[in-house]
Amino acid sequence: MSSLDLTGKVALVTGASRGIGRATAAKLAAHGATVAMAYGHNEAAARAALIGCGPGDHGLFAADLADPAAVEQLARAVLERYGRVDILVHNAAVFEPTPFDGERLDAWRSGWARVMQVNL
Repeated sequence: MSSLDLTGKVALVTGASRGIGRATAAKLAAHGATVAMAYGHNEAAARAALIGCGPGDHGLFAADLADPAAVEQLARAVLERYGRVDILVHNAAVFEPTPFDGERLDAWRSGWARVMQVNL
């Protein structure tokens, strides 16, 4: 048995539908944590990730983390369901490659702003 026992802990993992976030959510659940899984837009991938967490009161929460109001709603929804968050894994990130040149400066600024909003 693992020495890491997270039984009774609530973990919120952003970007939990794919990749590192999905693996992190599954590992936390395997160690006994209840996992609140936040995802951006791919509900099908999030549902598959939820299955990977195994039995328990794990939940899915859709949220556009670039929108401060959506972040507040995510926090309220998780707290309403679980009463607390003991572990936060902010894994969500976006990467919007936009060439930096004088002709596309506005597009670059817009892409950079979204990257910073989600990643931070």
